[in-house]
Amino acid sequence: MASRARTEVAPVAAHDPVSTGSDERAAQLFKALADPVRVRLVRLVRTAENGEECFCGLASEFDMPQGSLSHHLNVLVKAGVLARERRGTWSWYRVCPDAWHALSTFLAPGGFLASRPATDPSRCH
Repeated sequence: MASRARTEVAPVAAHDPVSTGSDERAAQLFKALADPVRVRLVRLVRTAENGEECFCGLASEFDMPQGSLSHHLNVLVKAGVLARERRGTWSWYRVCPDAWHALSTFLAPGGFLASRPATDPSRCH
């Protein structure tokens, strides 16, 4: 019996990220990316030749137990940053475009988290 590939993507609202719940969505995405290991994982997946990377390829880039690496990948999948697809015994990861759209919307000039001119720039130091 042939096994079918199964793709896992966190349920993310399919609406404008600047609407109701955008504070929670922004926090979810930034929290998922608030670790250097996870940032590197996303970079490796995002720059992979076919736009996806196998767990085995990712594991070869890190000097850490597989369980720790799996934890970081699970955080990214649950936040909707990465999608996971099982193929046989391996998991393959790819970036979810909706997460990047949301991040760019949050940070875009005039966007949800856009910077505003400070009245006194020295107050930030």
